[in-house]
Amino acid sequence: MSILQYYSKTSNESLESSSDEGNFNNNIAESAELINKIKPLIQKPIVQHYQPSKKLKFNCKTEAYEYTCCLMKIIFWLAKNDIPLNKFPNVIQLEQALESQKIISTSNSITYENPISGREFLSAIALSIEKKIWQELKNTSFIGIMIDKSTDIACESHMIIHVKYCIQGVIKVKYLKLIQLQSKDADSIFNAIITLFDEKEITSKITSFTSDGASVMLRKRNGVAAKIAERNSYLFTTHCIAHRLALAFFQIHEIRWLSWYEAVKNLCLTIEPLMNTLLEMSITSNRNQKESIIQLYTQICDWKFLAVLFFLYDILGYLSNLSKIFQQRHIQISNIDLVIETTINRIKLEYLDFDDNGKLLLGENLNKFLTEIPSESNISIGTHELMWTENYESDLIAIISSFLKQLF
Repeated sequence: MSILQYYSKTSNESLESSSDEGNFNNNIAESAELINKIKPLIQKPIVQHYQPSKKLKFNCKTEAYEYTCCLMKIIFWLAKNDIPLNKFPNVIQLEQALESQKIISTSNSITYENPISGREFLSAIALSIEKKIWQELKNTSFIGIMIDKSTDIACESHMIIHVKYCIQGVIKVKYLKLIQLQSKDADSIFNAIITLFDEKEITSKITSFTSDGASVMLRKRNGVAAKIAERNSYLFTTHCIAHRLALAFFQIHEIRWLSWYEAVKNLCLTIEPLMNTLLEMSITSNRNQKESIIQLYTQICDWKFLAVLFFLYDILGYLSNLSKIFQQRHIQISNIDLVIETTINRIKLEYLDFDDNGKLLLGENLNKFLTEIPSESNISIGTHELMWTENYESDLIAIISSFLKQLF
């Protein structure tokens, strides 16, 4: 029975039991008193329904804040790991499947779980990080810039800028900006750099400039570095040592060093399957392709060719490690000569010095090849017979010695 039903029943019973005017008036007074007692009970739930507590509002805001922060952390993780933003909804689904409380909360109505919202989150994060870097650059005394240019799939030219600076005794190297260029000439690149730093009024702090060896960058009279030096006469210019190392061997000009090493390495590790594939293709291919395939198969089945290939496997391995050292974030210029000298001495020790038996020490991979496939007649790799002559070993030593003596 509801409160209103109880009130109605009580009033009717009181009126029916009244026999005179005095009793009637008394019943009216009792009914009025009953109404006053019931009234707060009727109004209380209505007030509670339409006036939610401050605590409830605070909880809603807190959950929405935590939910948004969780989404932004996911976006930041995707960006740091080079994962496309179209995977954002899938990561959200994974979080929900793992019953992450900050993601599966049903008390909020926010739906930012799509790639478009992800891009907005990423832009906000990028602006925040960039703002912090610019503030640190304003507080430092000297700035070094490292730039490189590239062309994207849409054939648009871009320039990437990294900065190196010291703040409170800590040396930092930070990515700063990716700028779209109107042209690849020195004037366009110079104007893009100067405009960027002039807006922050810190161009005078640029004391170091590093780039690849392209003439547009390091040309003495009208290169980008020369134009910056006209404004900052104390500018220190550096040709990226990793690029200089890559240019040390003029024969290796079509493929980057690390890629060249990986290509030779994979070829050496899969030489027998490669022979099997070429032999099968020579049987199944058409007449136009068959000739070139047979020619390639014949070259690979040459013992001297394989020995030189494993020699390159060793040499490129040393130089690849050297290139990686040069690209370390916190390498010190004073250590560069020592690292280069150590690498050269190791190569000389293995390929130019002789042991007690009058033989070259050679590198690890070449020695392994010579042990598994010695220089003798009737040698083969699997079912593939190798071509070999008596003077192959002496020819190999002559090739290695001549190659290294030209370098050192």
